[in-house]
Formats: sequence, C-alpha cells, structure tokens
Amino acid sequence: MEDIFANSLESIREFEGAKKQHGAIRGVTGTRATSTGAANNGGDKLAERTQEVVTTEIALTQQAYIDGLADETPIYKAHGIDREGNEYEVEWEVVENWDLIEDEQEMVEDWDKPVSVDKI
Repeated sequence: MEDIFANSLESIREFEGAKKQHGAIRGVTGTRATSTGAANNGGDKLAERTQEVVTTEIALTQQAYIDGLADETPIYKAHGIDREGNEYEVEWEVVENWDLIEDEQEMVEDWDKPVSVDKI
C-alpha cells in the first residue's frame, strides 16, 4: 500500500529545496467556480456563479533559460513544481530592447510575473 503521507512529505521537501536553490513565483494555474446567494427584486434567493482565479506557488527546479530561434524574439523558460509535486513549465517574455541588453536579469521586466504557467 502506498504511503500518501510519506509521498506528500517528500513532495514538500523537494518543493522547499527547489525554492531555496532557484526561487519561486506565484502563477495563475486555473480557475475555480464559486457560487454565492443573491436576492433578486422579489427577494427570492438566486445562486450567482462566478469564477475565482487560482494561484499556486511554484518553486523553480532550474534556472530560467533563453529559448527561441536566432532570428525571433526569444522567451525565457524554466520548469517548476508545487507543494503537491505537480510539474509546471513557466515562461517569461523579454523586454522590447532585449537585443541591446547584456545583463540577463534585465531581459525580463518582472521575473515575479511570468506570462504563462502550464501544468505538464
């Protein structure tokens, strides 16, 4: 029988180690349907359905690397994991004058705000 507590603990250890080594971001990883009670003009209760954005802390498991063809605007990518051990690919767009920048830290406007976080 699989020990889910041991697996969970191992995922958390891996997450914390990756976070310490490469940092972490908060990424939008989906939406969740929610409902609230609302009254109409007659006082009847109606269920109001809304979508709530779900953000997840992703610990990067590698340094971000530049990707793309030589004659196109590149992007930065990195893989990461969440506390449950799910794997993600994270992408950042480079700034407009990327080809004039020498310091890679300046290539992305905000490293804390990737353009995409996809579960893989």
